Amino acid sequence: MMQPPRIAGGILATVLAAALFFVVVGICALFQGGVMSYLGFEYESVGAFFLFFFLGYLICTPFDFIVEAIPVALFKIGVLKNEGGVGFYALHTVADALFTAGCLAVVDAFMDSVSASWAALAVSSLALAVVDSWIDYRFMKRLSDAGEMGAGN
Repeated sequence: MMQPPRIAGGILATVLAAALFFVVVGICALFQGGVMSYLGFEYESVGAFFLFFFLGYLICTPFDFIVEAIPVALFKIGVLKNEGGVGFYALHTVADALFTAGCLAVVDAFMDSVSASWAALAVSSLALAVVDSWIDYRFMKRLSDAGEMGAGN
């Protein structure tokens, strides 16, 4: 039998992780929805708007591991010469945009209460992918400047 404080800690951690996920999805939804609205994105209600992005990111989350692994794998086998170079982040950005647009297109196909054009999906996904790659680049640069990255990473 588990001790009550240990169970409470696990429940609290799960609730905090879920809350963080909803906050991040909400911020991304507002950003992408703003961009997409100029390109023909239509929705019947605010609930449908947030459900569209929630389901899209829920589907995209497992694919994000693939997106992160593709440039690293190509660097490890020698196709990309520099792990932090322009080609590395360009490939990451393109793969991220394609997977995000594809996941949102799948959700759009199954939801009757929203309608998104391919242009809206492509432009908003690319904008989000550029922001994501820039954040990754800044984070990795800070780690390398601090000397926290080893030679084997």
